[in-house]
Amino acid sequence: MSEPFQIVAVTNRALCAEPLPVRVARLCEAGIDRVIVREKDLSEHEYAQLIDDILDAVDPEFRRFITVNTFVDIAEVRGITAVQLTYEELIAHPSFIHEFPTVGVSVHSLEEVREAQKLKVQFAIAGHIFATDCKPGLAPRGIDFLAEVCRETHIPIYAIGGVGLDTIAQTKEAGAAGACLMSSMMTCEDPVDYLRELRTRIGER
Repeated sequence: MSEPFQIVAVTNRALCAEPLPVRVARLCEAGIDRVIVREKDLSEHEYAQLIDDILDAVDPEFRRFITVNTFVDIAEVRGITAVQLTYEELIAHPSFIHEFPTVGVSVHSLEEVREAQKLKVQFAIAGHIFATDCKPGLAPRGIDFLAEVCRETHIPIYAIGGVGLDTIAQTKEAGAAGACLMSSMMTCEDPVDYLRELRTRIGER
């Protein structure tokens, strides 16, 4: 039996109408599969404070859904078991694979996916797949790229970039094991309703 399609929220506090820790708690309660706390503009100290605020806001049973982006020392100190790395960070520090139960990596080519697979990451995020305001002027890699990556590797591949209600089904059809969404996860009025509709679009409701 195949694993359920993973719906992942990637944070961007600038888009939130409410404090980010509140939004993360609501997403966890709504049934999100993972929350990657991105916030790349923050210093390590600022990011650590944000993580502390998020951990305070979410129910303890949901802390396992929190994934730290880049700052592995923060994850280690706070007992967070999942980290998300850039491809360059993974190559520079392959030992992280053995230090955390769950390590994800961002990839942008088939070659990077193959190397990540050799290093035995738990998942890879491939993108950007569709046109997105987050990457203005940069052409998307497209659904064919996603399908090729999924076909040529056995690690779970999550699609990112322009994924929403109208495109999420295409990512599943291409073979992705999950999809990452940022803007809509930060701005949807009711995370429960939005997640329910996303799962309906991929035939899981």
